[in-house]
Amino acid sequence: MERPVFWFELAPKEWSYGLGYYRAKASTMEKHRARIDKNPGPLGELMKTLNGQSEFILEGESYARPKGDAGELLNDWYNKKTFSLIHEEKISDAIFSQDLKARIVEGFSFLVPYYKYFSTLESD
Repeated sequence: MERPVFWFELAPKEWSYGLGYYRAKASTMEKHRARIDKNPGPLGELMKTLNGQSEFILEGESYARPKGDAGELLNDWYNKKTFSLIHEEKISDAIFSQDLKARIVEGFSFLVPYYKYFSTLESD
């Protein structure tokens, strides 16, 4: 069963954390599109929440030819081969701050509803 993962990565010049798939299976993304087609509301609400914050952005490779039109709000999700909700930042004093732990916990807590949404795709 394929599920998204949470991660934290520290590299020499930058750090990142987030939620997503390393390389989602085509069947997972087909189920994702079918879920949007059937009921776009839940992901639409998650996207509005994502748009209302500044810590994470949606990233991931898109298909060369779009798979369809799910409307302005969900087209980015609909036409991804895989995705991540990611925060990337250059190494700075922030990485050494005592506040980093709280920031990561808050960020992962924000991502939990996205995890719950995507972790159930395989059962669709």
